[in-house]
Amino acid sequence: MSKLKKNKEYISNNGNLFRINSFNANYELQYICENSKEQVPSLKICKDAINCQQIHSAYTPIKEAALLAEHFNTEKEYVLVTGIGLAYHLEALQRKYPNKIFFIVECDKQLFLHVLQYIDLEQFNNCFFFVGYLDYQLNDLFIQSASKAIQLNEIDVFEFKPYLRLHQDYYGIIIKRIKQQKIYNISDLWKYPKFTNTSLGQTKILFIDSSYVLTKECLFAIQKTGNLVHYVHIDEKQYAYEEFIRNLMKDINDFKPDFILTINHLGFDKEGHLTELLSEMEIPYASWFVDSPNVILSCFTQNISPYCSIFVWDEDYIQDVLDAGYPHVDYLPLATSTSIFKPLAIEKIYDVSFVGSSMVYATHKNMKSFVHRPDLLNLLEPVSDAFFKLKTRHVDHALQSLGYNDEIFEDIEQKEDFYAAVLWRSTQKYRLSGILKLEEFNPVISGDENWQRLLPFSFNTISERWYYDNLNDFYNQSLINFNMTSLQMKNAVNQRVFDVPATNSFLLTDYKKQLHEVFDLKEDIAVFEDVEEIPDLCKFFLANKSQTQKMAKRAMNKVLAHHTYEQRIVKMIDIMKNRYFGA
Repeated sequence: MSKLKKNKEYISNNGNLFRINSFNANYELQYICENSKEQVPSLKICKDAINCQQIHSAYTPIKEAALLAEHFNTEKEYVLVTGIGLAYHLEALQRKYPNKIFFIVECDKQLFLHVLQYIDLEQFNNCFFFVGYLDYQLNDLFIQSASKAIQLNEIDVFEFKPYLRLHQDYYGIIIKRIKQQKIYNISDLWKYPKFTNTSLGQTKILFIDSSYVLTKECLFAIQKTGNLVHYVHIDEKQYAYEEFIRNLMKDINDFKPDFILTINHLGFDKEGHLTELLSEMEIPYASWFVDSPNVILSCFTQNISPYCSIFVWDEDYIQDVLDAGYPHVDYLPLATSTSIFKPLAIEKIYDVSFVGSSMVYATHKNMKSFVHRPDLLNLLEPVSDAFFKLKTRHVDHALQSLGYNDEIFEDIEQKEDFYAAVLWRSTQKYRLSGILKLEEFNPVISGDENWQRLLPFSFNTISERWYYDNLNDFYNQSLINFNMTSLQMKNAVNQRVFDVPATNSFLLTDYKKQLHEVFDLKEDIAVFEDVEEIPDLCKFFLANKSQTQKMAKRAMNKVLAHHTYEQRIVKMIDIMKNRYFGA
């Protein structure tokens, strides 16, 4: 049996020793193994024909590794090893310290897979391998592998120097964190006064995004209100955090923003590196949550800072965020973008329509992390049923109602994924319960192809309408635009509640308490509190088209007068200015 096949079988049979992440950095390196004078392979890694790094001695790699281990001394129980290479240094360390626990951190997944044909993993006792993880993901993994709560000061670091030179940024941060040193040291030269152009009405906002929701809306709104914006894009498929930080530092130095804006805390790491950096530079930052902040912020406690302002689209979450320790929390609901949604002089061709996700993909995406746990898979349905029925925003309440608690999860990521899967699955059930009541009106359902599987053949399902492309047309073409809100919002309203009226089109939606902040529920829109009301409401408004037109006009006027993203951005700027003026 080849070493590669043997190693793969060993990994498969000893999954507790290996954490191999699906993420892989885009290093684009070449790995060259050549025989040394000791008649064992030596490793060289090349970025191109000129830039090569010799990882092990080309002459005596085993002897070199023995000398490195000889000069390394520690009394700590845990040792982090920076990089696997061909593992000669690891063999020498194990001979010297047979009873210690080693954490081998390999940032380059492709290299790890490559060297499996040269090394023998089975010989490494008390070793845990972490492959392809971002640096800030490692702390929790160390604790899980050690099977007890360990502190960073209980870990020593074996710095494999040739490897450090190749991945200096990645391992440098890990080493500083373990040695409890500051990740970034900022001089006063980086600090500058904020909101100095208030008399001109030109606030400078640095906006971090990854093609997420609200991107274009925020950019349009900032520009239309006469403020200045610099856009920083993160490609999550090729996401190198250190490169992002370096580029961000350059952007801050060049643009000198009054504050930084992000959606759902995008760009902020769990360990609080970016928070530490911005706090030291005294740069305020606003994180606008348009999804539940509970799971994210409960895992990001290192992000608490007086320079952090959290904005929530759902007022119900304010107390949750305050309880998590964040000092500045404000309510900032969704709105509409008049650059995207507007009335069109086109024919109404649909009596009743609904546009939205079936939640099938969202549910399955989050189920991936617990497919090896049949107990959790079996628990998904009863917990989502309980969450559907309970008047709560907290999945743990549904879990507890069935006699379970967080101890059933292996780690925080698995808990997050299970909670998200419950949320999306219960929302799917909720939406289906309402959409099925539309059957007699030949509704048109726009969304992903899974609607064809979930709905009877009598429903007309069409391809998904894209938010920035043809969704505005779809709303304009519908006599009744039907809406059912995601269950992460028990009292708040979603994007559709603002966008449909902005097109001078009629809205039929489920009742939410915060609708009262936007509309007169008798004069502007139609509302149901029970799905059994849906058929009668549709019959009435389809038979009274002149009334729907009057209501749509009233709703449009209110949305345009009070609920545009330009108005939301102005409010955010005012809050940030009042809070941080002179920072």
